[in-house]
Order: sequence, then structure tokens, then C-alpha cells
Amino acid sequence: MEISIEVKEELVESLGLDTVRDHLATFVSRLEVKIAAQEALAELATIDLTNDPQWQAARSLAWEQEKHNLLPRTDS
Repeated sequence: MEISIEVKEELVESLGLDTVRDHLATFVSRLEVKIAAQEALAELATIDLTNDPQWQAARSLAWEQEKHNLLPRTDS
């Protein structure tokens, strides 16, 4: 798909055509990231981690591996 955008001649003259193109490319890239993030968030709404056995196992393993960093020391 191709979209045409009209840019004022004064803007192109003051910034330069390459700069205007760079800004538009940056905008399009950020828009793509935003759309991908919205799609990912929509998918997250359908995931129920509390009832997922793989997630529960991974959570337990992570706790066993890292709890020594999170619990207060009792060896005074």
C-alpha cells in the first residue's frame, strides 16, 4: 500500500527533503511498534497464567532459584 502525504514546500525548504523523509520514516517505525504493542496487549488479555501448569512450574523454579536474594537473612 502506498500513501501520499502533502508537505508544505516551506517546511521542505527549511528542513531539507532528507530530514523530512527521515522524520516520516521514524514516525512510521514508531507507529508499527505501537500497533504491535497493542496487538500483544490484546493477546495478553486471553492468557490465564494462574491456570497454566507450565507458567506455575516456571514460577516455582524461579522462586527456588532466587528466594535467597529476596528473603531476609536469619543467620545473626
